[in-house]
Amino acid sequence: KNTGAAHAKPEAASSSAATRKAPTPLAENGAEEDDFGFAEAISSFDVLTWELEELEHLRGVYSRFPPEAARTRKDALEFRKQLIEIKVGAGQLTMDGYLSQLRSSIGAEQKLAMVHKAKGTVHGKLWAVHALKRVKVMRDELLGAEQAATGAEEGGEAQEAQP
Repeated sequence: KNTGAAHAKPEAASSSAATRKAPTPLAENGAEEDDFGFAEAISSFDVLTWELEELEHLRGVYSRFPPEAARTRKDALEFRKQLIEIKVGAGQLTMDGYLSQLRSSIGAEQKLAMVHKAKGTVHGKLWAVHALKRVKVMRDELLGAEQAATGAEEGGEAQEAQP
């Protein structure tokens, strides 16, 4: 399985995960008020891939998305994926920087799940589950990257893959 940008070997650090803006509030139909803001807040290549798959099949939180909202969200997620690939290719995002962002994002996503759950609504619970699924995707990505790094150190050679 390709674990995306976690296996890329970029050269320079990028901006901190803490400097990214938080996602905008959700509308009742599940659509984000600002799809590009939503996508910009995602630092995990694998989460972007997972979000696109969920959206393509209209699963989970995306089951109630109107067609136009789905197209806009898809465009935003694809653009964010391309931006990460460009940063990796241009050497603006190092492996250490990427993994640091991933670790921060896991904690932030767990807090977001609690916020959604605390709303006490079906809509809130649906988004809480969505956030926890994103946490799992990021944990799997982080574990894969750490195992790849350990394998590279033991093998005495660097492993390099594109996101």
